[in-house]
Amino acid sequence: MTQGWGDPFGGAPFGQSPDGPPIISAPHQPPQPRPPRRSKTVVMLAVFGGIATITVAALVIWAVLPDSSSTPAAGHATTSSTPSTTAAPALVKSAQLPGLLLSMDEVKRATYATSTAYTVTEKQQFNASEGVATQPDNCRSALFTGAGEVFANSGATATYSRSIVLPDPLTTTELGGVEERVVLYPNASAASKQAADIENLWHGCVGLLTETLNYGKNWIKYQVDPLTRSPQDPSIVVLSSIVTDTPRVPNFRNVRVIAAKNNVVVDVAAFGGNFGNGAQTITAEILARVGGLT
Repeated sequence: MTQGWGDPFGGAPFGQSPDGPPIISAPHQPPQPRPPRRSKTVVMLAVFGGIATITVAALVIWAVLPDSSSTPAAGHATTSSTPSTTAAPALVKSAQLPGLLLSMDEVKRATYATSTAYTVTEKQQFNASEGVATQPDNCRSALFTGAGEVFANSGATATYSRSIVLPDPLTTTELGGVEERVVLYPNASAASKQAADIENLWHGCVGLLTETLNYGKNWIKYQVDPLTRSPQDPSIVVLSSIVTDTPRVPNFRNVRVIAAKNNVVVDVAAFGGNFGNGAQTITAEILARVGGLT
């Protein structure tokens, strides 16, 4: 098998076809008959160390009187407290998906890109990427977004992606390209589950990963680092890799990010060089836009 570089993302992700009970007091005990104003006298005598028998009587009276600090007033005895409830997160609609993604200028600012040659492609389908395989198996999603095999049976109801790519993305001097994607689910729990499933899948892709292209005619080798989380937002899971086997693009990086908020999964890939934490920044901005919808 010989290596043929060309565009490793062509015909795939970045090329031409690239979510208590109420308190009830005890029965009231009637006070013992006593001369008028006795309670004040008893209290005063008790305070100042008066006659012992009167002090005992005062203590008895005190014991049978309701404790105002622990017993509710009669007017509040039947009042019940209502448990506080947290409002359900606002559900994003399919028509809102394009507005969640960053524009080309916003992506360039997030990734320190300066070239004027970037082009934009938008899609509403997952990536089939025919002829592309990986070893270990089922690790295509470790390299690019929207891998059909991980989303096809996940309950997703819609997706929207925006790819911003250089004509020749094989660069290590600046951003080669970004694909930002949002995937819609019926509810927040389904979106969170999908993000967790992808995170678990990525753990099996750490180490040496070989991508074969054109039905095995070409190949690329990556060294995949262990998963990390964004220090700014621990819900953002990051998977970084670097191409290891070609002198043309030394230190060519590929960074994958997955996260979920409300009923949306955010799926981002950035590749090339010198783009810092751009993939995480893009993801955080998309999550903020999801949270800002009402």
